[in-house]
Amino acid sequence: MKFSEIVGEYSNKNQTLMCPFDYARIRLIWKDLGENKLQSQNFYEYNYPREEPYRQSYHTYDIVSNDEVLLRGFDVDWNPTCDHNVYWNGGFWVAKICGECIMNNIKITSQFKFNSEKFFSKDAGYDESGNLVWGKDTSFFEFDKLN
Repeated sequence: MKFSEIVGEYSNKNQTLMCPFDYARIRLIWKDLGENKLQSQNFYEYNYPREEPYRQSYHTYDIVSNDEVLLRGFDVDWNPTCDHNVYWNGGFWVAKICGECIMNNIKITSQFKFNSEKFFSKDAGYDESGNLVWGKDTSFFEFDKLN
């Protein structure tokens, strides 16, 4: 499976039907912008497609080898954010933040993995005292690929 197959539209509808009080229903979109550039957008499903995404970022990627990619993150103004090492483990592309990522005094944790059918993600932000200030740190959001 090629890393570029991350491109597509995903929904965690099935997860929210099973655990409606634990997960917001989200539409996740990864777009190919050409020249090894990607855009990711997160929408609350009940607003999609009428509203702007609640989270949006840009990415560039470098293919290191057949099973390793460096994914660089940027905000909507193309300012650098957190980078991820992404590895193929035989079933999924698995991503973890490179080193430590601190933005606006918030320590960011971010993990995701995907294959041709699923996308799992878990992101959280912690203040200087280690308190969770946004995100979910206990379990992964589970998305099904729609296209």
